[in-house]
Amino acid sequence: MKIIQVKELIILILLSVSLFFSSINSLPVLDRDEARYTQSSKQMIESNNYFSIKFQNEYRSKKPIGIYWLQAISVNLFTNINYLNNFKYEVLNDNIWKYRLISAGATFLSILFLYFFTNNLFQREVAFKSCLILAASLLVIAEAHIAKTDSVLLLLSTIIFITLFKYYTGYDNKSILHFFLLWGSLGISILIKGPLLLILLFLTVISIIFIEKDISWIKNSRPLLGILFVLIIGLPWFFLLSIEEQKNFIQESFFHDFLGKALIAQESHGAFPGFHTLGLWIFFSPFSLFFMPLINFIKTSYKRKKILFLICWFLPCLIVMEIIPTKLPHYILPVYPAISIIMGFLLSDIKKNESLFFNKLSYVGYFIYFLVSNALIIFLLKANQVYGEINFLSIIYYCLLLLLNNIVFIFIFKKQIRNAFYYLVFYSSIFSTIIYLLILPNLTLLWTSKNIAFLLEKNDYAENKNSIATIGYNEPSLIFEVGTQLKVFNNIESLIKNFRRFDYLLIEKDYYMEFNEIVKGEYLSYNVITNVKGYNASKGKWVAVYLLKKL
Repeated sequence: MKIIQVKELIILILLSVSLFFSSINSLPVLDRDEARYTQSSKQMIESNNYFSIKFQNEYRSKKPIGIYWLQAISVNLFTNINYLNNFKYEVLNDNIWKYRLISAGATFLSILFLYFFTNNLFQREVAFKSCLILAASLLVIAEAHIAKTDSVLLLLSTIIFITLFKYYTGYDNKSILHFFLLWGSLGISILIKGPLLLILLFLTVISIIFIEKDISWIKNSRPLLGILFVLIIGLPWFFLLSIEEQKNFIQESFFHDFLGKALIAQESHGAFPGFHTLGLWIFFSPFSLFFMPLINFIKTSYKRKKILFLICWFLPCLIVMEIIPTKLPHYILPVYPAISIIMGFLLSDIKKNESLFFNKLSYVGYFIYFLVSNALIIFLLKANQVYGEINFLSIIYYCLLLLLNNIVFIFIFKKQIRNAFYYLVFYSSIFSTIIYLLILPNLTLLWTSKNIAFLLEKNDYAENKNSIATIGYNEPSLIFEVGTQLKVFNNIESLIKNFRRFDYLLIEKDYYMEFNEIVKGEYLSYNVITNVKGYNASKGKWVAVYLLKKL
């Protein structure tokens, strides 16, 4: 390996450690998806059953088993597991970072894979800049901090499509390694999120065949044998489930989650066509600064074989995701590497592409980025006012972010695009550090479950984790923070009937008045330890939860 490549690799490693690993423990578990994933992974360990996915007593069947296995492995490696009795176990010193480590690690491996496997496909500078762009993009950093499927899917997408690119360009297309990388990664992706990447692969292949009228290149990947290999990897776990779990998985994962999201907007996640395209201005930042030059570059370069493949990687996916009613920003994360590589091409030959950076359309793009990026910082400031506390130090943070955010325009006006690019990498690191270590942790009113768990720890709750119940506030994060045995009630009558079973009760204010009146009539007594106020972001409403101790 050349010295310059070693230097680039060191930069990528240090950048990844800074962006992905250094702050994965700064935030409590997030509602709702992350909490559901991590709680189900924890219950695998507690029950010593690694083939059944459950959230408390209900089957958790919206996604395949792969991510739960990975998280369970991480927790087993980095924490102590205590045997209780009757084949039940307890996770000691449980902490959310042990689950998030899979996402951070997968994102890190995505960067390394992209660097090593594209060095021979593109110019070295293209590979390096593509990796910097991908690593420093806002959504990539955010997903590296969340313990769910998307960062692992990013890694698999990078492996699959870069390997497919090698088949397309005829680069060592007889390699057995490439066969296993392509089809093995597709098989693993089935275990992580079902057929999503298989569908994206199909869209890419069909698009290229339609344009070039050539199928010889895909034949070199031995697709029939490859699909068989995918099925061998992706399906056996399903047949190890009980009949009841198989039926539940088909109903929840395929019909409700996969087809349901494709047909109707689910869980208030609907959005207008164009949401993902416009959202790139935020979620691909800070490199959305160069979107208008990128569009111009694609217009002038789409006939180049390498650029055509990258377009066929991201554009069909983007179109399909715009058509699907259910929309969330991370749905198009698997195509972020393609956008990053095209931008890497654009920025690796700035002299040749100079005119693309300095025209009317590009200046419009710079102005849009100015508005969006500064609006994002102001939005965070407003959120800090509502959900946290503004003090002199936090004002300094926001002023610093606003200042650093706009320095890049000095380089733009001086026509120093290379300096602007490297400055954006630097700014992304500073932005991420301030957001994840200083700002978000202090939005204390958002972390209601963590605040409740902290107050319980100050009492003797830890000595008897089977003695707590809740009504009105039952977010998945509460179950992860407090413990699997937390009993959730849906009506006051059932709670009163079982009152004597529990030492502690968590009662949301909407239920508290009725509960208080009934308890007095039943001559049951308790002490109110405290009242925890916060914002339930999942439901979009303020909550107040009373913490009671039975006398």
